[in-house]
Amino acid sequence: MGEKSHANEYGSIDNELEEPDEQETGFTRTQKLTLLSVSFVSFANFVSFSIMAPFFPVAASNKGASDTVIGLIFGLTALLMFLSSPILGKFLPHIGAKTMYLAGVFTCASCDIIFGFLDKLPDTTQFIAVCFVVRSIEALGAAAAETACFAIIARTFPNNLATIFSVVEVFTGLGLMIGPPLGGYLYSVGGYTLPFVLLGGCTLLIVLCNIFILPPQTDGGKPESGSI
Repeated sequence: MGEKSHANEYGSIDNELEEPDEQETGFTRTQKLTLLSVSFVSFANFVSFSIMAPFFPVAASNKGASDTVIGLIFGLTALLMFLSSPILGKFLPHIGAKTMYLAGVFTCASCDIIFGFLDKLPDTTQFIAVCFVVRSIEALGAAAAETACFAIIARTFPNNLATIFSVVEVFTGLGLMIGPPLGGYLYSVGGYTLPFVLLGGCTLLIVLCNIFILPPQTDGGKPESGSI
């Protein structure tokens, strides 16, 4: 009995010593790749919102757009994201987090590229109308990506939500901060089209990488068993 009690005691001590080893391993490979993915996408999304700040007002004014219209074009993205996010969240379990995430990022990238050629439109009314349409579609894509991103994070990092959300918010702030000077530099080098096409092309590459990086998601974001 004494030996068994000692064995049980030592066994419990061994189990306690093993638990910290599991915790010290940190994030898994899938978690690291997922964090890298969502961070870069958040960075790219908010760069796309701010990259046109230095030059778009001048370009739009040259097309005949008023200051009020220019302000509405800037503000439309945030408004539509605010209105559409709850609706997209309702359909998230049916669509799947990964599908919605990739579709949203692809939409943003495509809209960035299209927006880079709007200065070729000759008519003021056409220019303004297409700007509103493209920015509206981009806002829906961004809302889909952000909504799915939260679900993916919640399912992939259930024990580190505060840390992961903080990291993603850092990249969001970096995107808003780097966007204007980057846009101004690219505009000075290649004109109106270069900033949008370069950003959209890089975002498309991120989409292709995410197809293989992100694990399959079910039930609104829960990784399937057996995923890498």
